Amino acid sequence: VLQDIESLAKENNMPKSANVILLGMVSSHLHILTPEQLRTAIAKVFAAKGEKVVEANLRAFDLGLELGRN
Repeated sequence: VLQDIESLAKENNMPKSANVILLGMVSSHLHILTPEQLRTAIAKVFAAKGEKVVEANLRAFDLGLELGRN
């Protein structure tokens, strides 16, 4: 599946979250950590940047997760 992740991030008002979208897209195929474990990790990694940044990255992850399942 080809996706222009940078464009997808910009179209969804998440221009700095392309990498998190990509993580979401591949997460259901990795079988290393569950999507919920990755969501928890994302929240911890971005916690120091504030709730808005955490929420934006979780939305980006969820977008990628949904795209990866389709």
